[in-house]
Amino acid sequence: MRIAVLFYGQPRFLDITKRLIKEEFEFLDHTTDYFAHFWENIGFTPECTEEKIKDDISTTLSDYFSVKKYKIQNNNIIDNISNSFKTIYELLKRETNENFPVSTVFEEIKYKFSQHYSLEQAFELMKQYEEEHNFKYDMVIKARTDIVYSIP
Repeated sequence: MRIAVLFYGQPRFLDITKRLIKEEFEFLDHTTDYFAHFWENIGFTPECTEEKIKDDISTTLSDYFSVKKYKIQNNNIIDNISNSFKTIYELLKRETNENFPVSTVFEEIKYKFSQHYSLEQAFELMKQYEEEHNFKYDMVIKARTDIVYSIP
């Protein structure tokens, strides 16, 4: 069986969880490949100040996980999407004089959109790899680096 593990979002605590992640997703007689899309900044709550990720993240991805494809990206695209969403929301609210059950708080919009966008980007990297090597994975697992998996 071929398994793809998709890392996405902010690579929080990867130095702590990397061993547990491998124990959780690697099995005898099965191939596990890793793909990642990470934001270049790390924050620990939606309200906190984000910091640049450490330079050694690329080394961890390539040497420890042998990641097949990865992308580390700045937040400009999410800022643009969030600003566009906020503009559309404000226009609808003004034109219809109605409230919609959607947050207008920029940071909350950004936080939610960034997770979905990042997962989609990791999935696209996996699909590219499948096309390049002419096969399909039997199982695809999305995984965050800030989750502590149980020891087997």
